[in-house]
Amino acid sequence: MDEAKGEAVFEAELPDEVTQSEVPLRPRRRQGAARVIGALVATLIVVSLLLVQVWSRYRVLNLGYELAGVTAERETLLEQNRRLRIELRMLERRDRLEPVARRDLGMTYARPDQVWYVPAEVLPLPVIPASAAGLSTGVGGVEGMLVASGGDHGLD
Repeated sequence: MDEAKGEAVFEAELPDEVTQSEVPLRPRRRQGAARVIGALVATLIVVSLLLVQVWSRYRVLNLGYELAGVTAERETLLEQNRRLRIELRMLERRDRLEPVARRDLGMTYARPDQVWYVPAEVLPLPVIPASAAGLSTGVGGVEGMLVASGGDHGLD
């Protein structure tokens, strides 16, 4: 078969209305581009997942360090609180308060003529807020207040 004859056969197989420029150009190139784009998308997904994994591990590690710091600070504050409570108990002791009251504040014991005794019946009864008494409504018609009268303190 000679080349001229082969070309003629090729042209004869094409319909008259189809020219050489209208023949599809290499469909394999389109398939190759689709494969490359697919590979790039898959690579981006894998890299993104890896970055999320690394970031989450980094965050867990930082939170662990923060937790250790806060725990150490809590222990320090608890120890400081314990020391302050001991110091407060020492400062409140009577054998310590009495010399300070006499020396620094000029206080003395009351003389018998300076002491007054008041009978309990004369004293006004205290008014306690209902929230402090653990009640939601008042007693005796007063909303939000607990009013005690006589021997009955309204705590039935």
